[in-house]
Amino acid sequence: MKNYWDLDYDLELMTDPVGLDILYAQAVSDVRRECIVAHQDTRTILNQLEASGAKKEYVDLSRKLKYYGFLEFEPCTCDFPKPNTRVVVNIGMREITFRIRSSEGEIREGTFKVTRMRCWKITINKDEDTNDMNGGGNHHNTSPSTTQLAFEYLLAKNKLQWITIQSDQAILMSNLLQSIIDELVLKKSHEEESRSGRTVSIFFWGGG
Repeated sequence: MKNYWDLDYDLELMTDPVGLDILYAQAVSDVRRECIVAHQDTRTILNQLEASGAKKEYVDLSRKLKYYGFLEFEPCTCDFPKPNTRVVVNIGMREITFRIRSSEGEIREGTFKVTRMRCWKITINKDEDTNDMNGGGNHHNTSPSTTQLAFEYLLAKNKLQWITIQSDQAILMSNLLQSIIDELVLKKSHEEESRSGRTVSIFFWGGG
């Protein structure tokens, strides 16, 4: 995954052959893993572009698709809209999205803008060891720790609410939120200083 969130930077990278190769490789990976939402007819076009080696056209089309530039996490639970809701979390485009499958099989989505978050925190809960003296032995049974990301969100005017995600990837989610904020602050600073140039470095978080 790229280490920036403003997709305008893609346009600069696509003018460089190495940058285009990286964007193309990421887009192909995300489409194959279905992290980018593409209908069958669009997938057919993408497959044709991939087969013909049309990298720029592939990236151009991918950029128009839902969840392009997002990072998708493993299914987890949250307390919104109700406790123990099973969700798939995506982070990108200065927002967190929840995808929730209803009991009828319908997919519903919720979007939380980073700019409407007042703050967030990470909590790690770990139960104490318990001793089992059965059979004369002294055995320690340790319950696994749970990691939570909670953010205070402005749902409506004068209505703040804490929303909690329970996930083994909560720390990574927090790091990505911080990187989005850092980029927003940096971009605002650049605009205020009327800087004409900017440099974008790329690396992969790992995985796809």
